[in-house]
Amino acid sequence: MHNKQFIICYDISCNKRRNKVYQFLSQHALSAQKSVFIFKGSLYLLNQCIKELNNIINEQQGDHMLVYAINPNGIKHQSKIALKIPGVLYF
Repeated sequence: MHNKQFIICYDISCNKRRNKVYQFLSQHALSAQKSVFIFKGSLYLLNQCIKELNNIINEQQGDHMLVYAINPNGIKHQSKIALKIPGVLYF
């Protein structure tokens, strides 16, 4: 599978959930800022990470997560990601 790069960022107000997301992403991606990570891998691996994160975040409590696909020419504004997860915005 071809590796691609993605930016994953989140906005979570609950410290406990935010810390869980940070710890999880720290194991699977490179931290760019406190709530911004760069993930490198296949769409399949990205989708697996997003599934795990979706078990942590709580959309009803106002948690948000964004995923941006990066290409060599910059950030794509629209990308086709194989799995659409409720509560996650894809650009």
